[in-house]
Amino acid sequence: MTTASLIRVANLDELHGDGPHALSANGFDVVVVRTPAGLRAYDGRCPHQGALLGEGELDGDKIVCRNHRWRFSVDSGQREGGPQRLASCPVVERERAIFVDVSELSRGPARIVAKRTLDDLPGPRGLPFLGNIHQLDLTKLHLVLERWAAQYGPVYLFKMGSARVVALSNPKWCDQVLRARPETFTRHSRTATVSSEMGIDGAFSAEGDAWRPQRRLATLALAQRHLRGLYPKLQTVATRLKKRWERLADAGLPLDVLDELKRFTVDVTTLITFGHDVNTVEQGDDVIQRKLEIVLPEFSRRLFALFPTFPAARRRSQAM
Repeated sequence: MTTASLIRVANLDELHGDGPHALSANGFDVVVVRTPAGLRAYDGRCPHQGALLGEGELDGDKIVCRNHRWRFSVDSGQREGGPQRLASCPVVERERAIFVDVSELSRGPARIVAKRTLDDLPGPRGLPFLGNIHQLDLTKLHLVLERWAAQYGPVYLFKMGSARVVALSNPKWCDQVLRARPETFTRHSRTATVSSEMGIDGAFSAEGDAWRPQRRLATLALAQRHLRGLYPKLQTVATRLKKRWERLADAGLPLDVLDELKRFTVDVTTLITFGHDVNTVEQGDDVIQRKLEIVLPEFSRRLFALFPTFPAARRRSQAM
């Protein structure tokens, strides 16, 4: 290890407790833990299915993966009960900061040389300047993309104006992309801008250093050690929904199944993740779903629009 190979990954005051802490260095995921012998840093991905070990937990002297409970020694990286071993990364504390050497991680398989260019990919023919925007019906976008996948295969190209978009429909490829974000792959470049303009920026629009701590809030709430406590919350919301449906049935009133399941999803998610009971199931029509029905379509419209402008009504409200 040389001084030149050390990469600053965090300030000491940013890491609370022993960990595990999910950090990133030059695009590599790293997990850092405090031990009686000092800091230890390892490859941050579980060798089983690539889950972030920094989103797991410490159990004594073991790092426990959140997905399938694989356990790794904090002293050696060796898996308990298996031959796998996490690659170790030299780590030092200096100037109230943590530096990690990930040079060993970079000595992986040789980089794959592309056999095709984007221009070689099949896809729907577009119009000059517009590309395929005129074919993207946002109310049926998933059906449009599915139809193109059936016609052009699991990887194809379409255009949004001058921007080229590669679409993947193979689940394994999609899984690889999701695991490689936010360092290798990111959300649409407009996502953060549009989210900020609409006042809804947060975990779903953040990237990089801003994304990791927000994501951790949700993963900690859904950690396996908390699963036993989830069932009473699920039962509470499900019981409310059942009673609501019974009342509607007794009154001979129709119900929108999609809307009802939105209520259920919002209540369960906020109760589990944030510990806040919004109870939209037992409320009237003025619930968060009404807001989502406005916000989400508007977000999609602005994200995919060739010229993303607010509707006239929105501009008037802003001027007032």
